[in-house]
Amino acid sequence: MTGRHTILLFAGCLILFLWGTWQLPFLGPDEPRYAQVAREMFETGDYFVPRLGGFAWFEKPVLLYWLISLAYAAFGVNEFAARLPSVLVATGTIAFLHFTIRRIAGKTKALLASAVLASTTFFIGFSHAATFDMLLAFCVNGALCCYLLHEHFPQKTLWLYLMYAFIGSGVLAKGFVAIIIIALTMLVYFIITRRLKNLFALKPVQGALITAGVIAIWFVPVSLIYGVRFWDEFVYQHHFVRYTSSYYHRSQGFFFYLPVLLAGTYPWSFAPFSAKLNGDSDLVKFALCWLFCPVIFFSFSQSKLPGYILPAIPGFAILGGLALSNLQKPLKLVLLSFLLQIVLIGAFFWGAKKYSVPLQPLFVMMGIIAFLSVLSAFLLIQKKRTAAWILYVLILFSAMILFQYVIYPQLPWSDSKMLSIEWSHQTEKNRKLVPYNVYDFSPLFYTNGRMELTPQGYPLNLTSASQLHRYMMQQGEAHVFAESEELQWMERADFWRIGPVLQGKEKAIIELHPK
Repeated sequence: MTGRHTILLFAGCLILFLWGTWQLPFLGPDEPRYAQVAREMFETGDYFVPRLGGFAWFEKPVLLYWLISLAYAAFGVNEFAARLPSVLVATGTIAFLHFTIRRIAGKTKALLASAVLASTTFFIGFSHAATFDMLLAFCVNGALCCYLLHEHFPQKTLWLYLMYAFIGSGVLAKGFVAIIIIALTMLVYFIITRRLKNLFALKPVQGALITAGVIAIWFVPVSLIYGVRFWDEFVYQHHFVRYTSSYYHRSQGFFFYLPVLLAGTYPWSFAPFSAKLNGDSDLVKFALCWLFCPVIFFSFSQSKLPGYILPAIPGFAILGGLALSNLQKPLKLVLLSFLLQIVLIGAFFWGAKKYSVPLQPLFVMMGIIAFLSVLSAFLLIQKKRTAAWILYVLILFSAMILFQYVIYPQLPWSDSKMLSIEWSHQTEKNRKLVPYNVYDFSPLFYTNGRMELTPQGYPLNLTSASQLHRYMMQQGEAHVFAESEELQWMERADFWRIGPVLQGKEKAIIELHPK
């Protein structure tokens, strides 16, 4: 493995991670909220109190908002700028992992582990998302890589101090869960390697001071401003309550993360099983702890989202890279990959049917993926490994291109952006949009906060005709964001009259006036 391969790896990372970040509208409820919080921070110049719709909003800490604000200053307020921090920290995560494994295990293992990490669906997907998951993964990866470097080069205490700085940054990235993940991984590793006494060699007093100093950059000023309210909302509500209850409606079964891990590590899901790993190797033990400790910890959580286990994926990548570096029987990897393709293609079509995704473009995408998979398998059996790895990575790239240009245009996700922008241009700035039976925060960003919110910073989602009528009478009119099908009964109602209607494929903005 040469320096040329490393250059190709990082060039490929930038292409994979940057592709489409400027084109795809915000997806899901989180991206538009976080992007809007960063916009309000950028426009008001208040870099300590996150706000949504003018309300103080302590669901997440501040580091991502700072980074997005910097990107807004450089590139303007848009999707690309909001997603750029995730692109950069994803690339930084891979670079630091590559540097670490190269120092302690050699160039080949470092390149393979980094290539596995860079080309997993999890890393490609979350590198395109303006969310906190990739930033947390970067901080956890940095802390654990620093520990590995300190373990192999104990005379350099700089790695130890950097580890604590990464831990503090992880708290600013997504909260105290960063400390839990890192501490749990290292504790289990010390137990299974019988090195508990090493805990006292980690300079815990100096480390606590470094971590606390980093955390204090934000915690001290915001605590002085909001006091108990901040600690109640940020720590109690969004740490303790979120973990121990289904209050936030994200409850899943205990084994939820098994299929998530299988799909998230595609196309390398079975790579760690393709060759024998040295079970006595400390690096293998550490990687196993890194992979399974976060997964098990979040499996006990009552609130579950796929991105929660993103910090565990570098541990998987290390195992995959070590196995691939010892690959003696390519046919075994080919057969495992073939089995994985069948399982995931079946899951893909099941999901498409459940969520009414058009099947024709999926057939095209699956056909291309299958063709590239067979071709890469043939090259691998012929021992043309470099060509096979490159082609294998192209599987994900082709899937991403097809999704962006073939599947996405047939889905209704762009409705929210198009309708919100058009409505903003047509109405006075003092008018607010109110959602009706729809869970979509996109208008919050695309109207620049012109959406009715509760004092907690959540959309005021009306759920019944009486609530909607009461709201309309109080405001004198109502600009309603709803599913297009709601228009039918609204037109038949006799207690308002319908004004202008903006209609997309699935969503509509309906103007209501009292009769």
